[in-house]
Amino acid sequence: MHLCDKSTYSTMSKQRKNRVKIEKKYKNIGRIPNSALNKICNYIDLPSRVQSIRASIGNTIKHNHRHIDELEEQLHQLGITKEGYAEFVAKNFNQIRLGNKPMSLVLSVTLEESNHIAALHLHYELKENFWLVTSVHAIRTKELEKIPLIWEKQKGGR
Repeated sequence: MHLCDKSTYSTMSKQRKNRVKIEKKYKNIGRIPNSALNKICNYIDLPSRVQSIRASIGNTIKHNHRHIDELEEQLHQLGITKEGYAEFVAKNFNQIRLGNKPMSLVLSVTLEESNHIAALHLHYELKENFWLVTSVHAIRTKELEKIPLIWEKQKGGR
């Protein structure tokens, strides 16, 4: 006796194929920590506690080539490739700010000694349940400070 009928197996198979397709198209490049997620939920009504940050690396570079090309020399000095830039920010961000669109965030890597800050813009993908990188660029401290701060990494922890 089978617990599932044919249509249930078909639905499960489609879901599995969709997950595999998402895994191929969008690389998992980081996670939002629980402490930050609690703060984000005060500003954005999320249907679930999603932490995964994903990017379509090829599309990210293609659509942000001007910003990335401007940073190429600095990236090279840091030992970061164009392809690794979004992943570097996703793994090292120390601030999360409210995005300018609904269901969006700005992750930033801020350095006290620099006036330029690496930033990732994320949008929550409701259907796939992850944060998608929509743009990458450097932003000046003065401009970043205009964006509402949601969370900041405590010194010595995440």
